[in-house]
Amino acid sequence: MRRSYIISLTIVGLAFLWILSGQFGGEDASEESATVAAEQEEPQLTQARVARLVAAPVNSKVIVQGETRPNRAVDVKAEVRGPIVEATKDRGAAIEQGEALFVIADNGRIAQLEKAQAALELRQAEFDAAKSLTQKGINSRIRLTEATSNLKSAEAELQLRQIDADNLIIKAPFNGVLDARRVEAGDFVEVGQAVAHVVELDPIKIVGQVSESNINDIEVGMPAEIGLVDGRVLEAVLAFRSSSADPETRTFEIELQAPNPEGSVIGGLTATIRLSTGAKRGHLVSPSVLTLSDAGEIGVKVVDEESRVRFYPVMILDEGPEGTWIAGLPEEIDLITVGQDFVAENERVERVYVNNDAGSS
Repeated sequence: MRRSYIISLTIVGLAFLWILSGQFGGEDASEESATVAAEQEEPQLTQARVARLVAAPVNSKVIVQGETRPNRAVDVKAEVRGPIVEATKDRGAAIEQGEALFVIADNGRIAQLEKAQAALELRQAEFDAAKSLTQKGINSRIRLTEATSNLKSAEAELQLRQIDADNLIIKAPFNGVLDARRVEAGDFVEVGQAVAHVVELDPIKIVGQVSESNINDIEVGMPAEIGLVDGRVLEAVLAFRSSSADPETRTFEIELQAPNPEGSVIGGLTATIRLSTGAKRGHLVSPSVLTLSDAGEIGVKVVDEESRVRFYPVMILDEGPEGTWIAGLPEEIDLITVGQDFVAENERVERVYVNNDAGSS
């Protein structure tokens, strides 16, 4: 009996001690639980590698992509019908203005020309006689008028026959290259049929499209630098600027001309057009930091004073081996250099400054 009392008192004592420990230690436990809960509720910020950049002066350029084209390109057509008796130039041959490309069979046209020449000589003699007799008062004014009319008709007929005879030889319209030969000796051609395609490569034309934000920065006559895909660089002059935008792309067409005396630059080459537009302030960045907004605008992402990500649309001022110069940013920025596509605009981030250039990844 005594033993059961002892066990009961022991259990009561332990329970009392347990209750006391909860009262005295509850505050600390609650604080610890609250701290853990707060830590769980507050997400860890994404780290963003940034570089501090300050704007600097740069010689601004409007840079657009374009292509080379022949300065002129025409289809040479037959002006008389008949069979081709000779093709004098091979495809790809250099040609000079007025040089024969094809010869068409005369089919009696030379004989008709000689007949017209003889008829003109006869009409000229009749006119001279009628004029002399009229001056002597022997011939009437009507006979002189008739002789004059016959002479004019003979001159016109000879001119037409001469044109037909001349057109038997199809000639190059300008200096250039015979880019395509569409008929061969023995082919029969009709009036208006294309027989060859001739292109002029000197000067070479470079065509591109300029955005509406840049069109007012350029003007006809300004110099430009043309970079070709094979590394060659041409000096060109802006020869044309469109006065109206393409309704679909909202861009303006421009044309430039560059000397090409050897014809080494052909049509259809991809070209980078650089038009110098004067000094501006910009930031030098790596092309890898450029990104696109949801609206399709090209720009960069920076971290603002509140550690939030901001997107700025930018304009490219110049490009070179050292990087890309851009405009449209505040004077001093913290540029996100790595992972800009993995952080959203207005997201709070933890910035980590890097010592390398903004152009490094």
